[in-house]
Amino acid sequence: VETFNHLLTANPGYNPKNLLTMQIALPESSYHAPAQISAYYDRVLAALDGLSGVRSAGASADLGTGGRFYVEGRPDPSSGDERPRALAVSAHYFETMEFPMRHGRGISPQDGPDAPRVVVLSETLARHYWPGYPQTEDPVGRRVKVSNAESGWLTVIGVSGDVKNWFTGQPSPLAYLPSAQTPSPVMTVLL
Repeated sequence: VETFNHLLTANPGYNPKNLLTMQIALPESSYHAPAQISAYYDRVLAALDGLSGVRSAGASADLGTGGRFYVEGRPDPSSGDERPRALAVSAHYFETMEFPMRHGRGISPQDGPDAPRVVVLSETLARHYWPGYPQTEDPVGRRVKVSNAESGWLTVIGVSGDVKNWFTGQPSPLAYLPSAQTPSPVMTVLL
């Protein structure tokens, strides 16, 4: 009981107070093109953001765990290297979740499908691959590849605070990609 109570009261790394979440799964028969998926979620988030009492609206989709993480100009990852979970997130996701940005910037509306491919890394992931971060090494501006996201080379634009795994209480290595660049028909909408 004490362990379960600790899990419920531990700081997850974001502010869950007044946060409402819901999952939407678009039918693939109607929404098969990436542009259709992005346009739908853009409309939903704009409508929700305009509701009375809503301070911010965002969305996220889990793209999976276990892919390899490559840093341009470095040897391929070894079996002991961090394997981040990749998330596709909308603009305003970090503001909605009240994640602190440690360095650089978060995903913005300008990170659309025709914009340069970008990524935000969690602090744990940044420190693993740039051990001197933030004093002597800076991941912002570097190029990485997250193999489970199948997105090609991505330019790091920011480092966010960590999210803690609810069960272990340890920070999770995460890579956040713009949902407009990696649309998913199944997303969790956050208010």
